[in-house]
Amino acid sequence: MCQIFISYSSKDYDLIKKELVPFLEQKGLKPWLAKDNIHSGNGIIEIFENLQRSDYFLLVMSKDSKESKWVKAETYAWFVMERNDKRFFSFRIDDKHKREDFHPQIPPIQSIKYDKNNWDDTKKELDKFFLNRDSMNSGNRLSSNEAKQNLLTRQLISIFLRNSDYRSLWEAIKKACENFSLSDIKLSDDIPSYRIKNKLDKCSEDDLLLKYFWIATYLSCWSPKLVIENFIARLYAYLPYGAKSSLSQQKIRDKLEKIVEKNNEVDNCNFYHKVKKIREKQDNEIVYLIINIKDLSQSQPDLFQIHGWWATDGEMKSEELLFKNLPLQLNQDSDISFRNRSEPEISYSFEQLKKIIKCFIEKTNSTVEEILGEPPEKLIIDFFLPDSLLDWDVDKWDVYNDGMFLGRVYETRICSQDRFKPRYVSKKTWRHKWKLVEINNIERSWTNCNCNDEIGLISAQLNNDILGLKLISPLKSDFRRISPALYYSGTPIALWFRHSPQGSSPEAEFNKLLQPGKKFKDISKEVRQYRYKEKDSELSLLWDNPNLTNKYKKINNQLQ
Repeated sequence: MCQIFISYSSKDYDLIKKELVPFLEQKGLKPWLAKDNIHSGNGIIEIFENLQRSDYFLLVMSKDSKESKWVKAETYAWFVMERNDKRFFSFRIDDKHKREDFHPQIPPIQSIKYDKNNWDDTKKELDKFFLNRDSMNSGNRLSSNEAKQNLLTRQLISIFLRNSDYRSLWEAIKKACENFSLSDIKLSDDIPSYRIKNKLDKCSEDDLLLKYFWIATYLSCWSPKLVIENFIARLYAYLPYGAKSSLSQQKIRDKLEKIVEKNNEVDNCNFYHKVKKIREKQDNEIVYLIINIKDLSQSQPDLFQIHGWWATDGEMKSEELLFKNLPLQLNQDSDISFRNRSEPEISYSFEQLKKIIKCFIEKTNSTVEEILGEPPEKLIIDFFLPDSLLDWDVDKWDVYNDGMFLGRVYETRICSQDRFKPRYVSKKTWRHKWKLVEINNIERSWTNCNCNDEIGLISAQLNNDILGLKLISPLKSDFRRISPALYYSGTPIALWFRHSPQGSSPEAEFNKLLQPGKKFKDISKEVRQYRYKEKDSELSLLWDNPNLTNKYKKINNQLQ
């Protein structure tokens, strides 16, 4: 008996059950509806498996199904798995929708309009569609390879559903998907994998089952061997391991290992060698350039001292001090050379600083390429500045004299040298807030204040729930009036405009920047994208990561 998968909104269930299901059963078809067939907690797996087993797909179009995320997901999944529009048809309950609302490939001719006043005419239209169905293959359509594929997908989804550590797992899954799709695998032209990735990106944090369904659809495009070697290897590598691994994450890895061991097509040694390579690349794909500038204005007006270090992402996460020093100096001939550390510190003018920073960047890129064989995939520049210099527009520095400011080319952030002074340090609150930064959404936990507000008022606003400060009026004086409030309260992030945005206001621009659904920890990336789009942007970001600042403090002490 042929099975027909019916995708519908629950609001249309009664009509489908009363009119459509009896007709299909009379025609010798077996209708599959989620409400009638899912009786356990494995609904996502049952939907996925029955999509694969079904001979036909019937999409019930209505104003309600148009709004259903699951109807759209099932429709996309059918076209990914089946890729045969002759087995697809739609049943239009009303006209308050378009074909494109569900999927761009829906054929216009295989559509039946429901006439509630004349069901007999509707049945005649349905008869025409099923007239030649006997010539089509019926029964279970799964080949032996598809059955293996189905088993592997079922195992993975079961692992995902039974995991309690949702956040870290989802970050690893999403990254594995992104890099899987960018790998050297040859995709068929009719597999819309880019659409699957786009759907994953648009799922909200609460759509856990829907996310896993998209993953199942995504993985169904490839053979079990490719999934293990290119997806599971990445997922295994991206999960936290060693001392930072939780019990839940270790259990996931144990289950993934069993999948690999039981697959005869995959060489275990090659699998773990690939995992090692992926981890090494992950640790080195981001490089941090730390620039420390000392203000000498009290003793030597308009002069500064500068130091630089760089480290890979893996080294940043290490407990050891693994920063590489950049002991460069500017000679009298305006040439850059290495400085002997036994020599006295050299003071520089503002313009000379920019030349040295340009050399810091070039030296970091070339050294990383020499050591790792390729330049860093991403360079982040952190400026450690004293309070007297926090209002500097470092993101607008044109160190290459080509019109491309630092903040448009790199993630450029300001960090405070003074935050760890004994009179300010609130380590417990600061670290607690930073942990929340790493997990919270971007739209939460901000407070607005005016740069002219009293320091006591600002401090009162920065309670334990506030992670970031937005200055809703341009900063027209230096930052020293506001920084103590941030330091005392342990608030790690601040955003402000140095000048009013042209044709807008700070508050309007903040709303444009801090879009709901994005992560607090991604603010640095969002600010860089904003600076790239808004060429005349005067936006500053204070980014005080206690883990980085603690390392900076230890390294800086070695210079004293």
